[in-house]
Amino acid sequence: MAEQQHNIAPPFSVLAVTFAGETDENLKRFFDSLRAQTLHATEIVLVIDGPISAARDQLLAKLSNGLPLRQIATEKSSLGESLNTGLQHCKFDLVMRCDTDDQNLPKRFETLVTAFDQNHASVCSGPIQEFQSNGAKQIRNLPRGHVTKRNFSSFFRSPINHNNCCYSKSAVLAAGGYRGGRMEDFKLWVTMLRKGNTLFNVDEVLLHANADRIAHRRSGIDYFRAEFRLFVLNAPRFMGLGVFPAIASFLIRAPLRIPLTRPILAFFYRTVLRKKVN
Repeated sequence: MAEQQHNIAPPFSVLAVTFAGETDENLKRFFDSLRAQTLHATEIVLVIDGPISAARDQLLAKLSNGLPLRQIATEKSSLGESLNTGLQHCKFDLVMRCDTDDQNLPKRFETLVTAFDQNHASVCSGPIQEFQSNGAKQIRNLPRGHVTKRNFSSFFRSPINHNNCCYSKSAVLAAGGYRGGRMEDFKLWVTMLRKGNTLFNVDEVLLHANADRIAHRRSGIDYFRAEFRLFVLNAPRFMGLGVFPAIASFLIRAPLRIPLTRPILAFFYRTVLRKKVN
């Protein structure tokens, strides 16, 4: 079945970003998960964000041996800028986003490519299982099925798991690509929804993601500013009536980005936005 689907599946690019601070263990797990896919990528575009050591370069060559990998070296920049650069190098319209510290489950590519094609979506994603070094596991669920600009929950949280999605390159570029600053993915999805694009989420968990210190990584003044920019993007939705849920979202989310509230944000992630896995 996998071979048959591979023969009829559209070609697609994997887009990922790595940097000198990534661990060898994470990279090995990432490349192993690419090899284990039931539907293999036509090409893998790996953006190298900033300088890396000769030893890391040799490791990448070893881990990617036999894979259709193209490395794009850039100066140190933000994730959004690196992704915009990598997107320009992707040869195919269908792009599979990956993070190099995550593990793609074997049917991820096959499942998302099939759902993307069958549901005529511009972006396709699904829930993820997050893990921490202390052994804790949790599920980040999403609204199932089609997500349109009328979806109310998308005011309050990202409707797509960015590290577990595929999308149309042309649709992303038509929306302006990734914007600068934090939460570049959430801002992209809101812009695409405003432009009438349809997003779609499958039911199946297809990714194991590293969630260590997630609250610490998602707080600070940059995230507070990003919340305000998100409010500006959300307000014109619903023919201007989006200003009301946009204000509510800002008042709930923005205070949690202040460093003093990190314990509250961590509790919020564990209990409200995630489902614990035993």
